[in-house]
Amino acid sequence: MTSRTRSGRLTLTLMLVASVLWATPAEGAPGDLDRTFRHDGTVITNLTPWNENVGDVAIQANGKIVVVGRVSSLGGYGSFAVVRYLPDGRLDDRFGGDGVVTTNIAKREDAASAVAIQSDGKIVVAGTAAVAGRDAIVVARYRRAGGLDRSFGDAGRVIVHVAPGDGNEVANDVAIQADGKIVVVGTMLDAHDFALARLDPGGTLDTTFAGDGTVTTGFGAGRAAASAAAIRSDGTIVVAGQSSSQAGFDGINVVRYEADGDVDMGFGIDGVASAEFTEGTDGGGDSAGAVAIQPDGAIVVAGDAGGAAEYTSRFGLARFDDQGSLDPSFRGDGTAVTNFTRWDDSASDLAIQSDGMIVAVGVAGFGWGRQATFALARYRTDGMLDASFGVDGKLRTRVGGAQPGQQIDIVGSWANAVALQADGRIVVAGDIDGVLADRIDGRFAVARYRAG
Repeated sequence: MTSRTRSGRLTLTLMLVASVLWATPAEGAPGDLDRTFRHDGTVITNLTPWNENVGDVAIQANGKIVVVGRVSSLGGYGSFAVVRYLPDGRLDDRFGGDGVVTTNIAKREDAASAVAIQSDGKIVVAGTAAVAGRDAIVVARYRRAGGLDRSFGDAGRVIVHVAPGDGNEVANDVAIQADGKIVVVGTMLDAHDFALARLDPGGTLDTTFAGDGTVTTGFGAGRAAASAAAIRSDGTIVVAGQSSSQAGFDGINVVRYEADGDVDMGFGIDGVASAEFTEGTDGGGDSAGAVAIQPDGAIVVAGDAGGAAEYTSRFGLARFDDQGSLDPSFRGDGTAVTNFTRWDDSASDLAIQSDGMIVAVGVAGFGWGRQATFALARYRTDGMLDASFGVDGKLRTRVGGAQPGQQIDIVGSWANAVALQADGRIVVAGDIDGVLADRIDGRFAVARYRAG
């Protein structure tokens, strides 16, 4: 899950024309924009006159769509932003009065990067805030109507320090266990280690988790960053990220933790499974952006595959079995690499359909100015692209248009997160970057696609 975000209340919501650049089949085919979602399959939400970016998306049990991220103010300071849409794409005015809730944690630079929905419908949001000049992990919980849940932590929010002292860490993902405990993962910026914290349902650090509720994992002298987490049915925690040597990022790492916070030494090699999307190539390196667990326990990781001669980066997928070995039934060696353009392509999130197919989303062409678009790819269970989806398993959507009375020059469309509805339709959230009145203007963007 990636994050980019801003601050304030809703001033204007507009639906803009979206066109699929990568040609799609006839109306109603897998990968088509769902025209029942705000008439053209997309919705753009302008929260303030300044910049905003999306971090994550989740679907509530009633089908409402929750998108979180960051909004910025005139001074450039950021706040958490939580936006809820009705199933048809309209803003839900029962949430915060107009569909939008913003929260400033540290009165400076705050950004929400991840969201998860509790079984009771409450919304858990994880992110980062600048506290006393240092970055800190923050978890906030919102009631179903949009107000902070004051029974959680300190009036609805918890500041977590994983590193000693004042800390300096960022949160990248959040997951909720079956017992209601909340797991947050991120990165210690000074030590360059994985950082984990677990809270009990009331927002207190869970001391049954490694003694004080926090865990850090390093990878020798190299740098590491944790990007995503998933909870297995047995309560063990899977965390995906990447580590590097002095030469740069080398590959992806998956660590499995026992329910008590100890590293599961029976997984991979001493608890760590490692792989490269582009083994043996030079430059760039690989990184992980998302992780999901299949019903059979297999672990799927998506991210950036870098280092190939012609492409700066591409979509990269890897599948590990439940013991931490690359699964040879997935494209022969456990990895799949997909390009959309001759420039930079990047996978930021993934979801697994009920039939086992894998949907990966991200951005295509972001290294080439205005070519940046939403990018989606769907893979069969054997790792091959699903030819029935889009064109040969891939599609691109450029989102853009004009604000009434003002023209916005779209620079690019970035897909940051994906979630699947109960009926299988694919919801993708991200943001558009444009130039409006000589300034960069980012906005929330949501698109919904047909799955079959």
